[in-house]
Amino acid sequence: MGTTINELAKICGVSRTTVIRALHGEGRISDETKSLILQKAKELHYQPNLVARSLVSGKSMILGIVVPDLHNQYFPKIVDSVAKTVNAEGYLLNIMVHEDDKENEKRIIRDFIGHNVDGIIINPINKGADFEKMMDNLPVPHVVMSLDDLADGPCVGIDETAAGEAATEYMISKGYRNLLFVAPSLYDRDHQLNIGHHCRLEGFERAAGKAGVEYEILSVQEYAQQAVKRMKKKDHPAFLCSGAMFASEVMAALRDKGYKPVQDYGIMSFDQLDYYKNWSPRLAAVDNHPEQIGEEAGKLLVKMCRSEDTAERVVVPFQIVEGESL
Repeated sequence: MGTTINELAKICGVSRTTVIRALHGEGRISDETKSLILQKAKELHYQPNLVARSLVSGKSMILGIVVPDLHNQYFPKIVDSVAKTVNAEGYLLNIMVHEDDKENEKRIIRDFIGHNVDGIIINPINKGADFEKMMDNLPVPHVVMSLDDLADGPCVGIDETAAGEAATEYMISKGYRNLLFVAPSLYDRDHQLNIGHHCRLEGFERAAGKAGVEYEILSVQEYAQQAVKRMKKKDHPAFLCSGAMFASEVMAALRDKGYKPVQDYGIMSFDQLDYYKNWSPRLAAVDNHPEQIGEEAGKLLVKMCRSEDTAERVVVPFQIVEGESL
């Protein structure tokens, strides 16, 4: 059994309160006494009883994060960045995935509360007034990793509409006049908008409309096959894919039919992830900076847990990454 605070106090010849002050770095205590206590704690391999501490302080020093999955690089990059940020502030991070299951997402949030986490970060798939009411009534602070998914509350993310508009303007600047927006579905199985794809589409339509160019939306499950069909009808089109995975499938389908990027069509995606950086040709993309989103979400939640003044809405800048696919 490890050394207790009472034992440390007896060994150092000080009160229990003095030991607590030294270990927590709080309160008035001489440098000499503090140094003695910390040295003895190190020699005796003292480990704090976090459960006991949480009962006294009302803080578990544990945060929860809920994401759809960890299959591709986007969410792992965010989670890694959140973990590094909150760990540096003394918090542990509990990571859960809901696998696009709305009921599972709500259950995980309730379980986090039951396990006394101090705060929650979420990229929600649930929408609507009932879910927003549930989040508003949580007894701990929460941060949403999207500027648009929920109507109110602290959030971090890029301006998806502005990013969609900037990406479309970039394609137009490369001389493309036949544009196609690609996303498997703008609605989920419950017929609620996929907000991220929808905002990107809104920006796409705005830029295409201002430029007076032809455009079409491919929002079907067979989007790669439909892209092949459009090649027969369009004159040197350009595809804006709302995700690098979608772009990879479109390129594979077109390659199977003998079409080559740049020579026959242009293509650009959202998500500038490491996996795609070594592609040939290198994919033009919108870099939505997942590491910065994770860092800002972690910083914001820690400040909220400490009852510090915070911004309600943190906008992370996006970047157009010039590739060789346009």
